[in-house]
Amino acid sequence: MNRSMKIRRSALAVAAGAGLVLGAAACSDDSDNNTASSASSAANEAKETASSAVEGSESAEASESEGSDSDVQGETVDVEDVNGETVAIPADIAAEWERMGADKGHLGKVTEVDVADNGTLVTFEDGLFAHSPETGAVPLKGKIAEKWVEGGALGHELGLPTAPEEGDAVNGWTQQFQNGTMEWSAGDNGEFTETVTLN
Repeated sequence: MNRSMKIRRSALAVAAGAGLVLGAAACSDDSDNNTASSASSAANEAKETASSAVEGSESAEASESEGSDSDVQGETVDVEDVNGETVAIPADIAAEWERMGADKGHLGKVTEVDVADNGTLVTFEDGLFAHSPETGAVPLKGKIAEKWVEGGALGHELGLPTAPEEGDAVNGWTQQFQNGTMEWSAGDNGEFTETVTLN
């Protein structure tokens, strides 16, 4: 049982106790105003305690969620996206983006940032970068990037890329991923197609 559930159950128990106190007060002698007043005061305090416990639980859950994203992204840098909004991207990706000229370079501006349990995908106007603490920042481009995104991106069976693609227009391109490789090359009929090979 996690801490959040314990806090909620404790809050419910306190609230239930408050209800019993109120019930006891209602059944007491109407002439005993002091007893009823004390019971009412205790009940109100109990309700406030229960409310504080629930609020504290929700705050803890929000902090845990933010902490989870932070663990996946590692150190982040705030940049301006294509809509003029401030977004946080992994510092490793930001460094590569800056090296390529930032928003004046061929990647352009950030258009989207997706964070999952296994890593982060930053989409630019003309390219992608995937990142995880294990793989670092790795670019994806062209048809391999397109097919990887179509296959689920961060949820793709290949996992995240571990190195940039290699190859040329004659021999095709190959990129290494955590769980295998993806190749974009011409078949016997001369048509280019993807080939996924799992480890």
